[in-house]
Amino acid sequence: MIAKIPLQLLNILVLGASFFAFSGCSGDADKVEPENADLQQVVDMATAHNSQNSVDYAGTYKGITPCADCEDIEVELTINADDTYTISRKYLGKGDGQPIQETGKYAWTSDGSTIELQGITDAPSAFKIGEGIIWQLDKQGKRIEGKLADKYILTKQ
Repeated sequence: MIAKIPLQLLNILVLGASFFAFSGCSGDADKVEPENADLQQVVDMATAHNSQNSVDYAGTYKGITPCADCEDIEVELTINADDTYTISRKYLGKGDGQPIQETGKYAWTSDGSTIELQGITDAPSAFKIGEGIIWQLDKQGKRIEGKLADKYILTKQ
């Protein structure tokens, strides 16, 4: 004859067996599902500190950059919080001395550290944003290095 098992003990045994059955899958519990991986990257980017979300970047920046076929270029760039810009370039020792001014919209790079001025095709159009300064980047979007590197920095006014 089979002895009766108290109901509480039976519940404990079933729960324990379930625990051990599912604990064998615990190695997969830490894995991120592929459809959730993209969402996690978006969340990480949104909460990561970068120039776009951590720096008071809106304002006017000025500097004098080197020029290949003139003395220098006086650059004044105004970055607005509404994703618009105005840039003025005055080529010293060349032409009529009047600044060339362009306006338009800018877009942030995916890492939130650099803006790209839309509509500029004949001059560098990417700027890395820092606190109170920006770096004019080369036409490939990289920081300029070498002995003239500090000449490509514009400071906030």
